[in-house]
Amino acid sequence: MGINRENTIFDDAFPELLASTYEPENRLFIGAGLIEMQALSGPAADWKITKDTVVQPDNIVICYLTTTAFLPKVPSLTFEILLTATVEKYRHTKYSIYEKEGFTYYCIVDQDNNVAKIYRLSNGKFVQQMDATDMSFEFDLVKCRIALAFASIWSD
Repeated sequence: MGINRENTIFDDAFPELLASTYEPENRLFIGAGLIEMQALSGPAADWKITKDTVVQPDNIVICYLTTTAFLPKVPSLTFEILLTATVEKYRHTKYSIYEKEGFTYYCIVDQDNNVAKIYRLSNGKFVQQMDATDMSFEFDLVKCRIALAFASIWSD
């Protein structure tokens, strides 16, 4: 069980957008025409809420380019990979922070149970869209869309 490290969550998700690919450090840029998107993880994905509060999601997708130390806008799509030590933080603390800050989508990926809980912000509150196991889900990020086949991210 767990995440299949051979297929990233973005493999085959949007092949029609693969016009150009640029990978400096932890960043993946995919662009075609007017579509701009970055998938970030690590320090590149820091979201500074206040002077004293910074969160670092495990993985995010933003539909704009940035080279700043902190993200200038709220991420469009955020993934947190659930571990035993992070259950409380991801299901409650970060859930509340991300909801309050207006994150569009929040996915809590439970690799032990091969399920991703997908939440979408609606009227200031997260509404659960699905428990994704072996199905696909299309994330509508306004400037771009990503169809993600969750069955491809789990290892056997």
